Amino acid sequence: MKFRAMVVAVALAGAGALVPHWLAEVQAAPPGQQGGIFSLMPVNEISKQLPELSDPDVAGISVRFRWSLIEPQPGKYNWEPVDRSIALAQKFGKKVMIRIMGGASTPEWVFQAGAKWAQPRYEPEKLRRMPSQRAQRLTGIKKAPVVWDPVYLKHWLALVQAFGQRYDGNPTIYSIQMAGGGLGGEMGLRPEFHWERYGYSDAVIIDTWKKIIDAYQESFPHTPTNLDILEPIRQKSNAMQPVVDYCLSRYPGKVYLQNNGLNARGGGRKERGLLRQAAAKTRIGYQMTGGSEWIDSVVGDRWTAFSYALQDGASYLEVYHGDLINPVHKAAVHKLAIELSKIK
Repeated sequence: MKFRAMVVAVALAGAGALVPHWLAEVQAAPPGQQGGIFSLMPVNEISKQLPELSDPDVAGISVRFRWSLIEPQPGKYNWEPVDRSIALAQKFGKKVMIRIMGGASTPEWVFQAGAKWAQPRYEPEKLRRMPSQRAQRLTGIKKAPVVWDPVYLKHWLALVQAFGQRYDGNPTIYSIQMAGGGLGGEMGLRPEFHWERYGYSDAVIIDTWKKIIDAYQESFPHTPTNLDILEPIRQKSNAMQPVVDYCLSRYPGKVYLQNNGLNARGGGRKERGLLRQAAAKTRIGYQMTGGSEWIDSVVGDRWTAFSYALQDGASYLEVYHGDLINPVHKAAVHKLAIELSKIK
């Protein structure tokens, strides 16, 4: 590990990059960790009060940052939120998952550089049937990039490269969540954008995800990555299976697979089926649909939801911060931690 840290440091210095502080101190990576429970933070936020990190049932934190926060100007990176999340996990001897989101979180300068974009058309009746929090979040998206557009991809892949130059091999990082080919952290694109007007096809989005996945693997050769699987356009596209197959055939065990819709109803049948099959080749996990602070009523009984994940072979779960500090869910969380600890 000392040798690898030295090599990375020399490479960064030779490239003119700022050498991260952790490279000068790391002596050896902590023992391997299969997974566990990760406290899911609000987007662009890291709370100063995280009592769950003192809980042995919690393996670490999962942080999410918008591209617009991390790269507010072309090539000018604001790594402070990422550094702070790593330092917080280190303080408690925990791990951290990191997700930088492209798509609807794209900074305005990317569009000014010529990236194509689309606007949604929402149906009032569909919005009325949604939980109010979800509808508000959805209608807050006024435009999104055409993710297969070459200008968008050029700038996104440059960010991925800079991300890896700074953090690859950091022993506090459990995994890096791959994004950039959907509206948020997942593969989903939402049908309200009518992507076919902008050249969408299954072949186009599959090729886009392959480019993104390859870029992450090149940029993070020593750090596991996750793909949050979802059909890009529900009931219309058929791209999820080919992308999953690509990950498992080309990067088995290096790309973890997960779905971000776990609840007491079990989540998507198609996604669960793919994850159960993939569990023999790589680690799989879930993110909860919501928690105490976000669409709580949709999630339902927590232990029922956790049980589905365990049945599917999950090694790790992203559970909302609010649930981990809520006494109501303490017993379910503890039971989940015990079951996850048995996974070898």
